[in-house]
Amino acid sequence: ITAGYLSSCGQSYPHQLQRMLGPAYRVTNFGVGGTTLLRKGDHPYWNTSAFASASASNADVVVLMLGTNDAKRWQWPKLHGEYEGDYGALISVFKRMPSKPAIFLMRPPPLYRDGVYGMLQVRPGSSSEPSLNLLCAVSSTGAHA
Repeated sequence: ITAGYLSSCGQSYPHQLQRMLGPAYRVTNFGVGGTTLLRKGDHPYWNTSAFASASASNADVVVLMLGTNDAKRWQWPKLHGEYEGDYGALISVFKRMPSKPAIFLMRPPPLYRDGVYGMLQVRPGSSSEPSLNLLCAVSSTGAHA
């Protein structure tokens, strides 16, 4: 799940993934720009029609890449403690699909300058990089980091 912000001419992540995987796979982009993984964030992915579509897609493979927009200055300091739990809950939604998809977690890309787009130069999941691995291994999600 990533919208591919500022990517055009077929260069967004989903388009590149489709090209790499070839015709044996169908990559569907359920990303929504500007959304947060945090349920209490300013624009939660959970509340979008794309989330409803993604969770009903019965996909064979799910690739999640959320967290960049959670690093906003006004929400990360007060909500960062909920990030791991909300991520685990999102994984569980996809794990419950009848197709029992393989789930892959991507770490959010780093912000190279503090304050760009009003975001802190932290990468959710990177202040304790093992947190995504923990979500995969300890919570028995069947996900891969």
